[in-house]
Amino acid sequence: MIPSPYRHAIMKVVGLAVLVFDYCIKLEAEISLTWGRKWDFIRILFVVARYTPFVDVPVDLIYSLGPTSSHVCLSLYQVISWFNVFSTIAAECNGCPSAFLVQSSPDIQRSFLLGH
Repeated sequence: MIPSPYRHAIMKVVGLAVLVFDYCIKLEAEISLTWGRKWDFIRILFVVARYTPFVDVPVDLIYSLGPTSSHVCLSLYQVISWFNVFSTIAAECNGCPSAFLVQSSPDIQRSFLLGH
């Protein structure tokens, strides 16, 4: 059996592996659907929501493994906290246009999807 303090760190490593796997299988669709489009508010939200976990998860893993000093511990905790706040807000805001489109008329949906 794995000692208790390491179980949490192992789950963080598993989460990082799932994150990288998810990124790899969606990269082709991301390139074809988002890269090359003009930068607007929705695209910025998408980029923030999509890429902040690549900073947050490794920093959280380092934090889980136990920093050596209280200063490092506090710094890592603050970084993790702020990245969680920003990525959560971006992910929630990113879903708002989708919710709006589902409830809107077909003309509005067509206009939004075609970029007019």
